[in-house]
Amino acid sequence: MKFSESSLLFNKLKTYIPNLSNDEEQIKEAVSKVLKLHPEEFGANLKRIRVSKGINQIPFANQLGVAQTTYSSWETGSHIPRLNKIESISELLQVDVGELFSPSKISKQMSIPLFNKNDFYAINTEHFYNYKLSHHEKMTPNNFSQDYQFAFFNNDEEMMGKELCIPKNSIVYCSSEQSFTSGLLKNIQKIDGKVVLLNVAKGPALLRQIKYDGNYIRMKAWNSELEDKICLFDENQTLPKGNEKAALYLNYPLVVSMVEIFGIAQKVVVDLS
Repeated sequence: MKFSESSLLFNKLKTYIPNLSNDEEQIKEAVSKVLKLHPEEFGANLKRIRVSKGINQIPFANQLGVAQTTYSSWETGSHIPRLNKIESISELLQVDVGELFSPSKISKQMSIPLFNKNDFYAINTEHFYNYKLSHHEKMTPNNFSQDYQFAFFNNDEEMMGKELCIPKNSIVYCSSEQSFTSGLLKNIQKIDGKVVLLNVAKGPALLRQIKYDGNYIRMKAWNSELEDKICLFDENQTLPKGNEKAALYLNYPLVVSMVEIFGIAQKVVVDLS
């Protein structure tokens, strides 16, 4: 496998060299530079992956065709392997070569993933938090804050109201928490009254303001032409027949298990410049 074939490696190297192009020779040069600058981090990643797979140093060194002392020096960071050995390590451990490298700690604090609504098709919060947040293409936000974990490109008019408005073609910076993986019910107090990014039945992402009145959760669009989506707080509940607003949803009542919360909107900007 060529180094340039690993998008994970490329994205991590770009945190050190932002203008890096996906050319094999440039990627190799970048790998060499990062290895020389941060041999301990490479060694720590190598050891962590090897140990997690239950492989001992001596047989692994034999497979790589090097002495155990040489291999040990790679894990401690006192020496670095040649590029062809890194390829062999990746193949023998059966991991993406990018797993052996860490992103720049400085750049990591300055960049966040940028998503659009279709990135949320057929995924749940757990997959998003444990995989997508760390593997998706990054961007550098304006007025960076540690509170932003990802950005969302909003390309619809559903939150364009007369008094409150999130414009079409705007960037929404969002915070995200691992607690969201526990579901809507356990996070309702945390998100009540706030604009969140969610999906329903694993469809595309939606921006909605959450309103909870003790009986129902309303997912409110600020565009007055759109009806609120109503979610039953208790999956065993049914919508009352006398509620005219709820009657719109009697054929398709939403329950909490159908809704996934991915983040809370923190800041809106109109463009990236």
